[in-house]
Amino acid sequence: PTLIFGAMFPVFLAYEKRESHPVSRVYSFNTIGGIFGSLLAGFLILPKFGIDSSLRLLVAVNMVLALALIFHLKEQGLVQLK
Repeated sequence: PTLIFGAMFPVFLAYEKRESHPVSRVYSFNTIGGIFGSLLAGFLILPKFGIDSSLRLLVAVNMVLALALIFHLKEQGLVQLK
């Protein structure tokens, strides 16, 4: 799961390359997501689903989002899939 979560950062950087400060923009969204994600996970997802099911759910959601972003980048010509 850590590898999959960490793999999203360079994908988002590739998506934000067109902006003037892509790293700071991605880091700020990463920080905001970390804060709200911790709150959401600690108070809603973990109590409702438990540790194992929560981790599986969040990994699956992250994989779907990564695939959607990669295919969106491919359509824009920013990423080439081999």
